[in-house]
Amino acid sequence: MLLLLFMDENSVLDNFLVATPANEPDSQNRGIALSVLHWIELQSLRFEFRRVRDKHAFRKDEWWVTQSEEISGPVTFKGALDVLLTGGVPIAVVHDSVAEEDPTPWEPLSYSSWVAQPGIVRIWKPAFWIAAVSLGWVALYFVVPSILRIPAQIAYLCGLAYLAWRINRSPRMDS
Repeated sequence: MLLLLFMDENSVLDNFLVATPANEPDSQNRGIALSVLHWIELQSLRFEFRRVRDKHAFRKDEWWVTQSEEISGPVTFKGALDVLLTGGVPIAVVHDSVAEEDPTPWEPLSYSSWVAQPGIVRIWKPAFWIAAVSLGWVALYFVVPSILRIPAQIAYLCGLAYLAWRINRSPRMDS
């Protein structure tokens, strides 16, 4: 039943076995599992490229981004990393305070997103949901009083069976 709390209309459970397109333009349709993967990647990029950000840590968080000869900004550093994750091509960033210098000191950033790789997505989705179901089972064990554990576990299994049935009946969107 705990898993039902995490379902929404754009849930990845509806397309559990269907691979997500490599460059998904609409991040709102990413689903829970891929949103978590995107957040993990964003945090690792913030750590990996902290040297670029730390050069201008005492100034405003405004950066200009160039991607395929197109310049956009100013955006936050997190916004620049989002462009890197969703764009799939290398970008270059420059802090707003030094953007007027000649030559402009662009900092190149490149990264190959896990969300854009169908093989990783096919492994991540089931692994994420197996972990979520397992954590729900453990939470159920600790939250429910011992006298009600058996009925609660039966209800949880029935809820999971209903979800599996719903997933198998939902129309698959082949991309």
